[in-house]
Amino acid sequence: MAWTDLTWRQLALRLATAAVVWSLAAPLALFFVLTLLLRFVWSPRSGFWRPKPRDQPPEALLDTTLGQHEYVTLAKGIKLHYVHNGDTNRPLMLFLHGFPEFWYSWKHQLQEFAKDYWVVAVDMRGYGDSDKPSGTSSYRADILVDDVRELLDAFERPRASLVGHGWGAAVAWMFLERYPERVERLASIGAPHPYVFQRALALNRKQLKRSWYFFLFQVPWVPELVLRCDDLACLSAALRRGRRHSPTVTDQDLEAYKYTFGKSGALTGPLNYYRAAGWGLPRRWRPHRCAALADDVAVDEGITPDEKEPKTGESVAKEDEETEDVQQNNFNAADSTTPPSPTGSGAPDGTADAAPAPSVLVLLGGRDAYVEHSTAFRTRKQFPNVSVVIVRDANHFAHLDDPAAVNRHLRKFMAAD
Repeated sequence: MAWTDLTWRQLALRLATAAVVWSLAAPLALFFVLTLLLRFVWSPRSGFWRPKPRDQPPEALLDTTLGQHEYVTLAKGIKLHYVHNGDTNRPLMLFLHGFPEFWYSWKHQLQEFAKDYWVVAVDMRGYGDSDKPSGTSSYRADILVDDVRELLDAFERPRASLVGHGWGAAVAWMFLERYPERVERLASIGAPHPYVFQRALALNRKQLKRSWYFFLFQVPWVPELVLRCDDLACLSAALRRGRRHSPTVTDQDLEAYKYTFGKSGALTGPLNYYRAAGWGLPRRWRPHRCAALADDVAVDEGITPDEKEPKTGESVAKEDEETEDVQQNNFNAADSTTPPSPTGSGAPDGTADAAPAPSVLVLLGGRDAYVEHSTAFRTRKQFPNVSVVIVRDANHFAHLDDPAAVNRHLRKFMAAD
């Protein structure tokens, strides 16, 4: 929406939001700039701000067992790189990665699910070997959703099961809202419903603290410089968070990430996702497209659709049959918010005979440092077709940190009636 089309109230809200965002972003940027300047003065010849040159791709990226590399050109001329595995006649399972990732982050799932699906892991626009259009406007939510639609069209698939992490999961949620008839199932790793997350950013102090980097990423140039420092040390800090040595994120894996993101300009596209999103609520999320399939889904998860919220601080944890994961049945009522009311029974137009919405799995790591668990349970509270699983010992990148548990839950979810 152009500035000239805004009402005075909308304009005032946007200006106030921008003032708040930059009042927090500017001090963060100044802190990091001063820190880098001090390091430069202390050791001007260290070159800490430059990643190590990597001219050849590491062996991990050349592993043919992960799949075949292909490119597809979308209707708008954007060329996307993807890796696919399995029989192309089988149902499509499309993987959408988050930040800071690329197709390789789904290596465990590409091998596991190729037995039953045609699995495709795409480099989203701005990432990896896909095109990287300039400007933040090229990374708006509606454009990212169109990329997924055009991918399915290019693959000549009317429907697909979507598995997303982080930003990829957010795009999958938005695609489900706009095109529910094209989604078999949705597994959202490390991300609740976008509306719930946006509200948590505004109203949940704990989530706000976990998302401090959202502010920093609004600033031009500085985040790119910070993330490239010390040979992209941020990658190992994020992917191996909580583990100095990870059996599932090896040194070879880190080399693959550093080779990809160490290229010139490789970080600007991914950061533009955050810059295009901003910090406000430019669009009201209408959850009626994710309306309830049936009450029994919520009952199985321990919360009925009409259950009253628990008192602040109440929580109950239940281990699953393998005793490796926990599912939380209640959440902190102080974190709860109310979205716009659904219309009708789940159809966009409120008709009573609309097809049921696809089932959704929200899967978070028990040691997730970036997303509050309460946002997942608030998502389940508002959308009874949603189930929630917490992988107890995994971090934010659960599909990397504990792939065996994640694959088990994904398989169980995809096979459910």
